[in-house]
Amino acid sequence: MNRIAILLLITFFESFVTILDERGVYFFCKERLGFDSAENLWLALTFGAGYVLAAWRAHWLASLIGERRQMTIVIALLVCVHVWLYFFVSPLVMFVAMGLLGLGNGAKWPVLEGFLASGLTPARTAQVMGRFNITWAAAVPLALAAAGPLISIHPTALFVVGGAMSLVGLGMTFLLPANPAPPLPPATGGARHEHPEHLTGLLVASRWIMLAVYIAVFVFAPLAPRIFEKLGCSRQLAPATSGLLDVMRFAAFVSLGLWRGWRGRARWLGVTMLALPAGFFMVILGSNIAVVIVGEMLFGFAAGMSYSSAMYCAMVVKEASVDAGGGHESMIGLGLMIGPLAGLAGESIHTASGSFAQGYVTAMAPVLGICITAAVWAIYKRPPAID
Repeated sequence: MNRIAILLLITFFESFVTILDERGVYFFCKERLGFDSAENLWLALTFGAGYVLAAWRAHWLASLIGERRQMTIVIALLVCVHVWLYFFVSPLVMFVAMGLLGLGNGAKWPVLEGFLASGLTPARTAQVMGRFNITWAAAVPLALAAAGPLISIHPTALFVVGGAMSLVGLGMTFLLPANPAPPLPPATGGARHEHPEHLTGLLVASRWIMLAVYIAVFVFAPLAPRIFEKLGCSRQLAPATSGLLDVMRFAAFVSLGLWRGWRGRARWLGVTMLALPAGFFMVILGSNIAVVIVGEMLFGFAAGMSYSSAMYCAMVVKEASVDAGGGHESMIGLGLMIGPLAGLAGESIHTASGSFAQGYVTAMAPVLGICITAAVWAIYKRPPAID
């Protein structure tokens, strides 16, 4: 089995586990621990804080101990945390464990992304990272579909499956080289999207939109149990229904992998800037399931487009290093932190005003507006493409 195939298998298993931990756990905590929306938002904040700290320092840690060793240690930590949750789950343990899971995931993904893009030209990087996006995105709705039945079967089955899948991923890390190979230069006469000078502005813009997406996702995820309960979804179906967003993101990744015309072009980020706020507020405030599903479709497209653009630009501009993945994952981690904080602000305004819509529009509209404005400015100021 070649290196790319091994890494994609690890990606699938670890993405499945990550979603059980960072999305499925809110349904578990509501049903089994009695958490309300505010407590789930605090739990999300704990995970996000650990994630952004570890992603920010992932490159530094890899330079000290080596990339493969870092990934092996981190996945072993994730296995141990799942075993702990299986035997000793409680509200306090849940908060500590979520902080550790955030640290582990923040330190894991930059290294995995660096391994995937190592030793490749920019054109080959785009192909491999497209396969990476499709692989991890395919695991997301499957994990959410599994979460409801797992929680119903046994109180801690979620953590048994998570630990077992991480154990498989841990075994596969020993098949990897100790360090990623150095990147290759672009081919002579490469296309416009292979010029890092032009992509720098699009990288900044893409990361601002991706930040907005992850802020929105991690307002939605802790609220999802309440949203779908209000819409009449059963406890078994609610996690899967919340994953329609991720089905659309998967479809976007497949489409963007097949069609290359979006690379290096700002207009597609412009469409994303419109789809994101429309989709988010339809999901959060939708009065019936049809509105929420349409919102999830728009939201999912925005998530797929912004992530693909940010990942591709980062891997070209930063030359496929762990630093590239670290910067990418740090923005995701910031979203995981800012999202729950914005959600807690929305809960406070909701409590004071008595209006759920007023609370979340007041809290989220400025946040999304700032990210979109910053993205527009980055696009406006970017250097021209080199044809």
